[in-house]
Parts: sequence; structure tokens; C-alpha cells
Amino acid sequence: MRQTRIELNTEADPIDGIMCGPDEIKPPIPAVVVCHAHPLLGGTADHPVVIAICRELADRGIASLRFSFRVGMRDNEALNASAARDVALAVEAIRMWNFVNPRRVAVAGHSFGASAILRALPNLGDAKAVSLLAPPVNSLAASDVEKFSLPRQLLVGTKDKMVNPEALREAAQKKDPGINFDTVENADHNFNFTYNEAATLSVAFLAEYLLP
Repeated sequence: MRQTRIELNTEADPIDGIMCGPDEIKPPIPAVVVCHAHPLLGGTADHPVVIAICRELADRGIASLRFSFRVGMRDNEALNASAARDVALAVEAIRMWNFVNPRRVAVAGHSFGASAILRALPNLGDAKAVSLLAPPVNSLAASDVEKFSLPRQLLVGTKDKMVNPEALREAAQKKDPGINFDTVENADHNFNFTYNEAATLSVAFLAEYLLP
């Protein structure tokens, strides 16, 4: 997997990101924005599950952008709104890469990153698919995810003590029975020791809609 650190220019603070892709790029290729967990609780763009997803994408010939949420001096509400804007800006940026097919862009996120995606859905244009890893149940319940027809995946560990798998399943069923629901056996909230299993399931779902 090739990696290049980049900076996304915005009207406010720039967004630091890492562009990833296969060693050999034959444009135009699909691409995925990958979002990390809560930046104030140890979540970073270099979290193992985020890197595992990017690596799995590269192995399938798909580019990716993982980036650091802009934090600053914000309360929770302001941070949530800012994170949703960051997701939308990252999706807009990846569509402009000259080797990316702008009509084949998807989004994946872990925990807080998944919540940010749920808030950003109205501003993601014609994203091809969304993979949400261990999203908080309340963020799913409060979202409008059922209003969007794009393919959606929920992925959670069976040993997750922060996101109850059954509660997440029930919330998904209430929202829209068409949401794809997958589990990773014996995985905790951070998918410790199960990074590759989580990445394989997430990328397999996304690739179904990104690859010809």
C-alpha cells in the first residue's frame, strides 16, 4: 500500500490526511473516505482498524483517504457538527483526485467516525455505500439513515461493551430492515486483535458496490 501525507485546504483550519492506494494505480479507480474514533478518547487516523481498512482497500485496487478530525476548543455539540463537516469536505476532496472515479466513492467510519458519517449523510451526495463500525446506538437512533437509499452496513463486535450488539441490531431494525448487519466474533469496541477480520467484512461490503 502506498501512502502520502496531504493537507486539505478549507476556509478554516486545514485537515491533515493520508492518501492511500494500491502500488500500481490504473485510473480511474474507486475511493473510500475512512473516519477514525473520538479524537479526545484516543481515536486517530493511525488506529489499527482504520489502517487495516485502508490496506484491505488498497489490496482490492481501491484508493482511500483517512484524516484527522479538527478538534480545537469545542464542546461536544460543536465537535459533532465540525466532524460532520470534515467528513463532507473529505468526500468532496477525494472526488477531485485526478485518478479517482468521482462516481464510485464510499465512506467508512469507526465509533465516533461512524456517528460523524450519520450526521453528514445529507451532504455526501451520491456516495455509493456506507460502512459503519460500532456506531453508538443513540447516534443511529437519532439519525435519518432510513431516508437514504444507498447501501448501508452496520458492523459490531460480539464482545463490544460500549455498543451492545443486540441493542444496535434492534435500533437498525426500527430504522430500516434493509440495513445490512454484520458481527465480528469475540471483537471488542476497538476490534483489538480482530482488525483484519473487521476490515475484511467492511471492505467486502463496500467493494460490492464500488467495483465493476
